[in-house]
Amino acid sequence: MKWKNKGKEYEKIISSILDQNVDVYIWGAGTFGRSFYELFKDRINIKGFIDSDENKQCLSLQPNVYLPKYFFEMLLNENVHIIVASGWITEIYGQLRLWGLTEYKNYFHANEFTSLYMLYKENKTYMVSLNIPITTRCTLRCEKCMALIPYVKKPENRSLQKIKDELNTYFQWVDNLAILGLGGGDALIHPQFAQILSWVGEQYYGKKIQDIEVYTNAIIIPSDEILHLMKKYNVIVRFSDYSKSLPGRQKMQELIDILEGRKIRYEKCVWDTWYDTGFPQHSNGLFDERDLVDHYNKCITKLCAIEYNKKLYFCSVHASAVIAGYCEEKSSDYFDLEDYNEGRRSEFIEFNAGYCEKGYLTYCLRCNGYQNINNKYVPVAKQL
Repeated sequence: MKWKNKGKEYEKIISSILDQNVDVYIWGAGTFGRSFYELFKDRINIKGFIDSDENKQCLSLQPNVYLPKYFFEMLLNENVHIIVASGWITEIYGQLRLWGLTEYKNYFHANEFTSLYMLYKENKTYMVSLNIPITTRCTLRCEKCMALIPYVKKPENRSLQKIKDELNTYFQWVDNLAILGLGGGDALIHPQFAQILSWVGEQYYGKKIQDIEVYTNAIIIPSDEILHLMKKYNVIVRFSDYSKSLPGRQKMQELIDILEGRKIRYEKCVWDTWYDTGFPQHSNGLFDERDLVDHYNKCITKLCAIEYNKKLYFCSVHASAVIAGYCEEKSSDYFDLEDYNEGRRSEFIEFNAGYCEKGYLTYCLRCNGYQNINNKYVPVAKQL
């Protein structure tokens, strides 16, 4: 989205955000949705969850979880707001539009809703998610890795001091963060991972960070020291199931047994396909500025903010290209966190939601985009 009224883009919808006379349903009963619920259960009138996963109907969650069809037929009315707290944005937004609903009137993304409600209602800067790449090394060499890890020109395990500097700078701007992701790469490959997790947990968990997530490939089994820290700071371990494409390569069941035995939270993801973002192509065929703006607007995922070298990147693919050394960025591509100014908090929130100077990023000229605009399917986790 192209900035037209920087720092004031959301002023027209604040009344809808702050409306207390509506019933609210959260679309997504996973970690993201539960995190939103815990934050807002005493602030707004949350009636239930919406989720297409029938298994979640059997978990005795409170409030109740409803299938989309049931919600549409029995619960949806003009006095309802829907908060989308799921990674399946394309599919969910498509369904909401089919129901005749309008964004910023009938439904909102959890990231934007949270940030705007907290800023305009409680004068706090509250962000939903941030990823910090602690390493550009990995346990796999996936040909079409969206983070471009196998192609990084200068791979490194980033120092504890760099991670400290990153987060201390970030929290000048932010009062609270719902989810901090530590990854790369495979986070567990970092030789200082225990020290990093210990510092992050001690410094910020329960104070400014609600949940810590660790991204791994289920190939390295965490040490007892790391498992102790994961339990202490109530970490969520995230990994993907590559058993179909890489049979026998992962230690997934062993990891699951250990995590369950220690009562450590985890989430396993299963991918039917991956998307070719285009690397190493130098052009995706888009040259007209209007086409690039449209490309960017349709691609927005609203879930992938990354901080690297004290710069905030809205798009993880663009950030990965910069980190890997394949994109000469411009100042309009990132938000400079070192240039702190309390009066720019609304600009900071807008950038987190996808607003930028040109209406697209430098890497958009080379990238095929994410799943909602990309039909270039590739095998999952195919190795080099």
